[in-house]
Amino acid sequence: MRLAERLASLGLYRPQSGGIVAGELAAYQAGFALLEQQLERLERLTCPSRMESAQLIQYCRLLGYEPPAQLTHAELRQAFDLLLTGYKGWSLAELEQRLRALGAQVIVQEAGNTVVLYYDTLQGIVASSEQLQDLALAFLPAGVPVRLETGGPDWSQLDAAGYTASELEAKAFTWTQFDTNGYTFLEG
Repeated sequence: MRLAERLASLGLYRPQSGGIVAGELAAYQAGFALLEQQLERLERLTCPSRMESAQLIQYCRLLGYEPPAQLTHAELRQAFDLLLTGYKGWSLAELEQRLRALGAQVIVQEAGNTVVLYYDTLQGIVASSEQLQDLALAFLPAGVPVRLETGGPDWSQLDAAGYTASELEAKAFTWTQFDTNGYTFLEG
């Protein structure tokens, strides 16, 4: 709806075509239209929710991450939002959820004063163990040490999972599956 029509509906002004008030309102309308275009442009440049994929990819690269080509626009936007988010007092479960959303298939546990990340697969926006560690350090309070663990679980992890021998037997893993699936069988 145009500015003159909005103000006319209030009954405060009676803008007549060719009148001073109508001319003034038309000038305001033109100024607001320019401002609206500039604000929309600024919003597209600065708000991840409005950015196009190419722009999100450029910003991810500026942060040191190379997004895989198969990410959808929504996944790319989510990843960029997470990359911009620093420590927010998250629990270990929330940290794990955020790292998984970025493509790191991890289990996050606490060992004393150290956060341990057990992972087998890095995909999505997290392409290396260094990036995984950098993200974890950015998401945790300053000074919290992070240790990365790769590969299959050790016996203490098996014991911590709480499975009985019969429950593990029911999964019918071969040793090859056990070695190649790593910790992932602990999840269920």
